[in-house]
Amino acid sequence: MIGLEFVCARIQCMLKVSKFEQFALFAAIVSYIGFAFQACTPKQEYAEMPVPGPEMAAGAGKSLDQLGKGYALSQVHCSQCHVFKLPKDMRVEEWHTIVPGMAWNAGLEKQDEAAVMAYLVAATEQIQKSED
Repeated sequence: MIGLEFVCARIQCMLKVSKFEQFALFAAIVSYIGFAFQACTPKQEYAEMPVPGPEMAAGAGKSLDQLGKGYALSQVHCSQCHVFKLPKDMRVEEWHTIVPGMAWNAGLEKQDEAAVMAYLVAATEQIQKSED
């Protein structure tokens, strides 16, 4: 039976190339894998972030001030890392899982987190109603 050391030594002999060539090969493999995964990933469709209005507030049962605050906070904080658009296939329930962690990452206080949550839920519900 061939030992592990022998196999490793053979591989090292086969790869007697410069550090630059090793790096270039590694980079090429990583790029290929990245492109392969990207090609297999479905494209995300987005909807524009609606500006809160009286209809959104009435439909959500929230104050227009709270939704406006959530909209403004999401523009400032969320858009630092994310596209300022709503994923079209996002369900309202998913915001309750996502927002607390993201609010913590952004350093938001609980009342600001609640405003962002209220806005994202109301905006998602409005977009889903408009698509029906």
